[in-house]
Amino acid sequence: MNKRNGVLRLAAALGASVLLAGIPMQLYARAEAEPADPAAAADPAAPADPNAAEAAPADPDAAAANPADPNAPADAAVTEETEAETTEPETTTETTTTEPAETTLPVTAPPPDTLSMIEYEDAADGGICIKYFRWTSEETVTIPDQIDGKPVTDIAARAFKYCYADTVVLPATVKHIGDSAFEGCAYLRAAIIPDQCETIGASAFAGCKRLENVMIPASVCDIGKLAFDGTPFYENQQDDFVILGDGILYAYNGSESALTIPENVKIIGAYSCSGHAAMKSVTIPAGVQSIRDCAFDGCTALAEIHAPDYIADVSATAFENTRWIEAGKDEFLTLGKMLIRYRGEENVVDVPDGIRVIGESAFEGSNAVTTVHLPQTVEEIRRSAFANCPSLQVAEFGDGLKSIGESAFEGCNTLNYLRLGHALQSVGDHAFAGCPALTEVYLPDTLEKIGDKAFGYSYDESKGYLKLKNELVLYSNTEAAMLYAEAEEITRQPLPDNENTEPAPDVTAPTGGKAAVGKVRGKGWIAATGIGGVLVLAGGIWYAFRKRRESY
Repeated sequence: MNKRNGVLRLAAALGASVLLAGIPMQLYARAEAEPADPAAAADPAAPADPNAAEAAPADPDAAAANPADPNAPADAAVTEETEAETTEPETTTETTTTEPAETTLPVTAPPPDTLSMIEYEDAADGGICIKYFRWTSEETVTIPDQIDGKPVTDIAARAFKYCYADTVVLPATVKHIGDSAFEGCAYLRAAIIPDQCETIGASAFAGCKRLENVMIPASVCDIGKLAFDGTPFYENQQDDFVILGDGILYAYNGSESALTIPENVKIIGAYSCSGHAAMKSVTIPAGVQSIRDCAFDGCTALAEIHAPDYIADVSATAFENTRWIEAGKDEFLTLGKMLIRYRGEENVVDVPDGIRVIGESAFEGSNAVTTVHLPQTVEEIRRSAFANCPSLQVAEFGDGLKSIGESAFEGCNTLNYLRLGHALQSVGDHAFAGCPALTEVYLPDTLEKIGDKAFGYSYDESKGYLKLKNELVLYSNTEAAMLYAEAEEITRQPLPDNENTEPAPDVTAPTGGKAAVGKVRGKGWIAATGIGGVLVLAGGIWYAFRKRRESY
């Protein structure tokens, strides 16, 4: 026994020695594999695309004195070479006379050609889009008004992000400035938006902490959220209402509990009035055409909204986290004559007469709805209005309907019956994508446009939109339907005289909400009931037999 214990102790000691010896070997191997200074392992070459770096200078004032210049290393090498030449013994008179001229050359290289600093591509409107700008130490960058004989119309998202220039001159031809196009340009002091510019994207100039002077023409009709946040231009605004461009309410900085939007406002911008907890009511003038994402989000006391009958665009999130949204009891939440949200749990829904617009995402994700009837007054169904309603099978529209928006019924995988009326003019992109049960669609003679992948497609998160393999038939005499059916290889037939006049089919049980609607179809329930009864009887006999055996 003692001998065995001694052997065990010896083995344990040897194991511990090997383990302790392995630790420094691992540390040494790790030190060999990883450089001591992470910065030393970085690629010294400056990235061609400034978006790859995504880093603004830590101290703009310090960097301004000696701005980063990707050309500096090459110039430094030239200077050192020149100095080396001056220290060599003079061999000829020519060398002596030329040396001083070389040593007086500036270190910074001359400005490169503008086209060598930018990458561009064709824009959707036929012009040129500036994709990105390569870093240089130039203080002023001038973008040409034409490239390859085409006008420069677009500045792409993040194109000049973290650029070192303090002035960027945009040509008069520019119409669109993309999201984050100049975000984080710490040296930029002034921005003159061209007179033809129409849109400025979200965060386009955000974080430009020296940007004080901005000229925005009346041609600008859309400004994205946070476009000028973090700039002196915005922070120095003194008015309660910050209105930019063509009537865009960019921000409200007041504290009124009963807010009245000014008459000259056309767009209530994203987040423009958000977070005002004391606001209890708001009056929106007739001139407002759009209320953007989260415009009044977080105005928790907001309970009254006075609005015109019709607003061309109201975001589904415009009034999120307000008392008006959360405390209401009505099934149909309306703004003017627009249905903003359906909050009921009925299977069969009859939208009230007088409603003109079914708003963005009004029914989206409603599990209970199996059938929806729209009145003759409804003219427009907006984006995602009925999207992802898993139980929706029947949709009947009145003859007033003219427009069905993007993705309006996308993902309604049980929808099998449509009655579209006789005034429909346009069907938006992906409007009925993801509706595999829909095999017949009757389109009226008034139809003028069918959007991309509107019919006959499904959507997969990893693969995108895929063609359905169902037997879809479009019944229509219109050119729009003919072109769509030919392009998508979908069967098209002439519109019959009795176009879908047959009654809507019975609906089956919804996947959520209340009990089933409609009658039980077929006779399969008889067999199921018989088999179930036999199984229950057999189980009872077996249980009685087992109990009897246990009693003996």
